[in-house]
Amino acid sequence: MVQLLKRIPEWGVRPEMPPHEANHLRLTNVLLMLMTCGSIVWTLVLAASGAVQAAVVNSSAPFVFAGGLLLMKWGFTKLARLFVITIAFTGGYVVCTVVGREAYFQFIFLFASAFSVIFFAREEKYLLGFSLLFALSCFAGLEVTDYRPFAGFERATLSVDSLLFMRLMSATLIWGLMVGHFGYFVKRRRISQEQLVSSSKMVAMGRMAAGIAHEVNNPLQRIVGHADRLKFMAASGSVAPDQISVLSEQIQVVAMRIASIVKGLLALSRDASNDPLEEVALSSVINLSLDYCRARLESHDVQLRVGEIPAQWTVLGRETQLSEVLLNVMSNAFDAAVESKEKWIQIEATLAGSMIEISVTDSGAGVKEDLRLKIFDPFFTTKPVGKGTGLGLSVSQGIMNVHGGHIALDSKSARTRFVITVPRGDDLTRPDIRQLDA
Repeated sequence: MVQLLKRIPEWGVRPEMPPHEANHLRLTNVLLMLMTCGSIVWTLVLAASGAVQAAVVNSSAPFVFAGGLLLMKWGFTKLARLFVITIAFTGGYVVCTVVGREAYFQFIFLFASAFSVIFFAREEKYLLGFSLLFALSCFAGLEVTDYRPFAGFERATLSVDSLLFMRLMSATLIWGLMVGHFGYFVKRRRISQEQLVSSSKMVAMGRMAAGIAHEVNNPLQRIVGHADRLKFMAASGSVAPDQISVLSEQIQVVAMRIASIVKGLLALSRDASNDPLEEVALSSVINLSLDYCRARLESHDVQLRVGEIPAQWTVLGRETQLSEVLLNVMSNAFDAAVESKEKWIQIEATLAGSMIEISVTDSGAGVKEDLRLKIFDPFFTTKPVGKGTGLGLSVSQGIMNVHGGHIALDSKSARTRFVITVPRGDDLTRPDIRQLDA
């Protein structure tokens, strides 16, 4: 049963559908599931309250909503939604006339009519228009006729206790539908945000591809060169042990360099949000980012300046995520510096009590004053269409908040200067700490 409930939201969703359309159909299915359960509860409430005719009419509602779900499963998505809207509203109209205005059933009816806006997307304007007009017609009919029963139906005689019970159940049912609807909406929104963050990350990785290829290609050429020398020595018979030792050592160093690049690439590409916060070397965090920026900067004649950073300095956090933040800032700095005349980027780190501040300054013209309050907003970007997603700084800000730090634009700097503030570690000297080699 649990597995079935998990599969139902996917009914009618096809792989080739655009994400927004697929999510819309999933939401429709979830609403139909909630309304199926809600209509069963309300039928029992009507029967327990003595509104027998209303209970009989409402007993068809679960089958209507379930039928809509089956039509969704078979691919008749538009027919399913029209079927549910017309039959459910018609049945709801009849129930309202039987129980009367005092039972507050019209509020459930009102809440359900709002589903028509969710059932049909804005692109389906004719179906949406029909759905809204049909709901308004039902409400207008109730008010004009003063909830008078028709076609052989009679007004149910309800006691004070029955009315009170019915009103209480109406409020509870509406509350349950709202919680279920908005809970699912929040969940889908969180998933969409995670997908957008992942997409932004992949865009940044794609922009680094040329630099990564350059970083790997040069060491590979050196390995090929050393291998050719060994092959020549073997063919000529002039094999000297000391030369073999030197060449083997150089090949090992170069191979370790490639392994380091690949390891860093795998680290940056994976999801590190569940990794524990730990003490990591500041130089290691910075080097992991610079591994994918250095070749790109050199190919565009952008000078990289790195201030002196003591090897023993450590920070508390996730190395991969902190490197991702620095990489995002470096990417923006590169875009600004490459368009300027001087073309340079400077990285510095300073102590600030229990925190360490990492600053990234570029030779660009700076951020305009009217844009400074917007640059951390999701999807805001000053870059041309197709070049930026507007998520880099927003994602970076979220990462730093989780780490107990923050990222900010230094408005007092004449150049564009971002300051990343990270909690400081215990500055323990460890053998695995790498010196910056910019």
